Amino acid sequence: MKNPRLFPAIVLTVLAAYSIFLWIQLPQPYGRIALVVVLVGFAFNLISNRKRALTLISLTVAGSVFVLTAGTMFMVENQSKRKLFDIETAVTFHKISFEEAKAKAKAENKVLFVDFYTAWCVPCLEFTRNVLTDKEVGEAMNKSFISLKYDAEKGDGIALAARYKVAGYPTLLVIDTDGNVLEEVGGQFIPRRELMIETARKYQKN
Repeated sequence: MKNPRLFPAIVLTVLAAYSIFLWIQLPQPYGRIALVVVLVGFAFNLISNRKRALTLISLTVAGSVFVLTAGTMFMVENQSKRKLFDIETAVTFHKISFEEAKAKAKAENKVLFVDFYTAWCVPCLEFTRNVLTDKEVGEAMNKSFISLKYDAEKGDGIALAARYKVAGYPTLLVIDTDGNVLEEVGGQFIPRRELMIETARKYQKN
């Protein structure tokens, strides 16, 4: 190859493109870290001593590939884990937009209950499986709330989680029809069925 810089540049460009893809797909920093490493590789490709340059570029390629592989495995694993949340619960979670839910709550004289979770959050899955499937919890919550469930790392959940400054999971918010937070249920702890029933009954309106 006449231009010794061309092949390393092609490899680094491919890695940069995939780093950007992963950056877009995941809020975790895998893509960003890999992209920084790749950019360092581009800088090494400008070194005039080709033997030294290729050694340093090889290290950056290996480092970025390692990070990108870890990120890809995390992404694939998350896609599999998301399916675990697709179970029938006693609580009715509405498949409508947040604005539609506010209007529905207002029309029915209720408030909103919003469950923010992530695919990798084990306590979130435990809450879904062990509390939201409880018949008495479902009856109490369905009388008081228009309930919504959002993956905070996917779709509309990303913007809504940012809007309400969600930092930990699960985050369980009771929200009025104007979009104001009335309370966070459980705080840093997963609420037991008794707390969910008590909370729901507090917001029941005649």
